[in-house]
Amino acid sequence: MPKRIPGEDRSQIRPAPYSNTDAAEIEAVTTLRSLLDSRRVRPDLRERDKFPNIDGYVELVDEGGHPLGKIEVQIKKLPSGVTSCPCPSSLVAYSKVTTLPVILVGVDPSNSRAYWTHVSELMPGYNSSQRSFTVHFTDAVDAVDTINSCPCYRRWLELTSEYQERIQRYPLFEADAGQGVTLASLTPQRLDALQRYVDTINHL
Repeated sequence: MPKRIPGEDRSQIRPAPYSNTDAAEIEAVTTLRSLLDSRRVRPDLRERDKFPNIDGYVELVDEGGHPLGKIEVQIKKLPSGVTSCPCPSSLVAYSKVTTLPVILVGVDPSNSRAYWTHVSELMPGYNSSQRSFTVHFTDAVDAVDTINSCPCYRRWLELTSEYQERIQRYPLFEADAGQGVTLASLTPQRLDALQRYVDTINHL
C-alpha cells in the first residue's frame, strides 16, 4: 500500500483534464461533417488527433459510391463571424512532400459555416521565412456547404484530377529525361503533353 504523504489532502487530487482546445476541435470537426454532402464526400476526420500536419481525409465519390479522389485536410476553428485564420508555414512544407492535395478548412461552429483553400507555395501571403501567415476566405467562393450542388465538390474533384494526371505522367517524363531528350527531338504529341503538364503546374 503506498505511503501517504504527511499533510496531503487526497480530496484535492483530481484526474488530469482534457486540453483547453479539445472541445473546440470536436466542435469544428462535427460542424464540418454536417456541412459535407455525404452522397459525394466521405470524410475520415479525426478528433483529438495527435498526428502532425493533417486531421484526416475527405474522399470524393461518384453517384454509385465509387472513389474518385482523396484530399488531405487540416481543420482550424474560427471565432464567430471571422473569415480568416493563421496557416503554419510547416503545412505548406508538408504539401510539397505528400502525394495528395492538401486543403486548409476554417470552421465557424457558432454560425455553421466552413471555408477552404488549397495549400501550396502559391498561397497569397506565404513566405517561407515566416512561421505562419494569414489566410483570408471569401464567402461566395470558398464556402463549404451542400447548397447549390456543393460547388466545392467540383473544385475538389478538379484538384484531385490534376494531381492524378501529374502522377500518371511522371514515368513518361522520367524515361525521356534518362535518354537525354531535347525539345527539338520531341514528337508533336509529346511536346503537347509537356506543354499541358507545365500549364497544369503553373495553374496550381
